[in-house]
Amino acid sequence: MDGYPHCEGKIKWMKDMWRSDPCYADYGVDGTSCSFFIYLSEVSLSEDLCLHLH
Repeated sequence: MDGYPHCEGKIKWMKDMWRSDPCYADYGVDGTSCSFFIYLSEVSLSEDLCLHLH
């Protein structure tokens, strides 16, 4: 993931923590790698949106 130094860490975090808050499912995260990539590229906008909602 050249050019995206934080992407690998965010994907790992998503794999471990996506069930930690129901808002991830509300945004379509379902445990698949594809849903992680979509969430991180389209929803999170480089920040964890769920943390800002609480």
